[in-house]
Amino acid sequence: MRAARTFASAASGPHALSKRLFGRGDRRTLGTVQFEGDAHARADVESTQSKVLDVPLVLIAGASPTGLAAAMSLSRADIPVRLIDKAPELSLWSRAIGIQARTLELFEQHRLVEPFLELAHRASVANLYSNGQRLARLNFDSLQTRYPYLLFLDQSVTERLMTERLASFGVRIERGVELMRFRQGSAGLEAALWYRNGAEESIRPSYMIGVDGAHSTVRHGLDIEFIGKTFEQIFLLADLHVDTEWPDDEFHIFTSGEGIGT
Repeated sequence: MRAARTFASAASGPHALSKRLFGRGDRRTLGTVQFEGDAHARADVESTQSKVLDVPLVLIAGASPTGLAAAMSLSRADIPVRLIDKAPELSLWSRAIGIQARTLELFEQHRLVEPFLELAHRASVANLYSNGQRLARLNFDSLQTRYPYLLFLDQSVTERLMTERLASFGVRIERGVELMRFRQGSAGLEAALWYRNGAEESIRPSYMIGVDGAHSTVRHGLDIEFIGKTFEQIFLLADLHVDTEWPDDEFHIFTSGEGIGT
C-alpha cells in the first residue's frame, strides 16, 4: 500500500510543453516541446525529456516557495510531478521578504542563485532598538558561507524566479486547480481535483505533498492537528521607498510596549 505523505509548512516560462497521461497510476512523460530562448534552456528541457522516469507522478498541492522547491528537487531527480494551486494567479503583494544563507546555498544547487543576487537587497548587519536605544548590533560577516548576509526580496519575485526555473524542466503550475479530497485504499492513493470551470478529475499519484496552507486539505484528510496559537495582534507589511542616513547594508528592528517595527 502506498502512503500519502504530507509536509505541513507553515507560469509559464519560455517553453511550451504538451504532456500526456497514460498507463497505470497516471504516469507522466514529456511530449512535444517548442523552444524559444537560448541554447542552455533548450539543453535543459531536452535533457529532461530524455531522462524523465516512467513512474507514477507525485502530486504537490500548493505552489508556495515550499511546493516549488519540492517540485524542483523532484524534477532534478527525473521524477514526474504535478503541481497545482487553487489561486488563479500569482499574488503580487508582499508576504515574506527575508532569504537566509542556507536557502541561497540550496538555490545554488538548483542553479538559481544568480538572479536572486542580482535582484535582491543584501543586509549584512542587524540592529535591535528598544525605546529609541540600540540594544544590539549583529554582524553576519563571520558566517561560514558564501552568502554572509540576509537577502531581501519580495516573495512574489521569489515565486516567479522559482516558477521560471521549474519551467526549464518542462513543469508548469496548474493554477485554479484545487485538491478537494483524497483517499487511500488497497489499490493505492486516489485524489479528486476541482477546476474553476466546475470540472473534476480523479488521479492516482504515487505520493502527495501537502503545502496548501494552514487550512490544508491534505493535513485535514490525514487528521493531523495544526499545533499553534492565534495571537491577537495586527501585522502591517508595506513596500516603501524611504530616504535615511543609515547604511544601505543594514536593517533595523524597533521594539516598544506597543509592538515591533522592522
